[in-house]
Amino acid sequence: AMIGRFIGSYLTAQFPPHRILAIFAAIAAILVAVTISASGITSILFLLSIGLFNSIMFPTIFTLAIDDLGDQKPQGSGILVTAICGGAFIPPAVGGIADAASFPVAFVLPLICYLIIGGLAFRFLGQSTN
Repeated sequence: AMIGRFIGSYLTAQFPPHRILAIFAAIAAILVAVTISASGITSILFLLSIGLFNSIMFPTIFTLAIDDLGDQKPQGSGILVTAICGGAFIPPAVGGIADAASFPVAFVLPLICYLIIGGLAFRFLGQSTN
């Protein structure tokens, strides 16, 4: 994940952050899909590689979310930090689904999350001044 963060920092300095976020979310979604369909060591390797592309998501989303808030950035960042719940609810939900069904079925939830992130990043491409 740290390697992904360094690569992501470099890329977001060179290219629009929305574009990098959309690309990284799409790659993460593809990796989750491969994880779902693969088995054994292949599945494990693809699962581990998701962290490489997940590493830029929080800082990029946070930066883009408060980008145009002007003098209301402190309030906006506070609300954004307070509103973060995916990290608290998604992992236990994945675990619950895995217990009730299977790991491949459980990984559909993160796949949906990455598709939403990528879709929103793609939707807002070109709307940022970065």
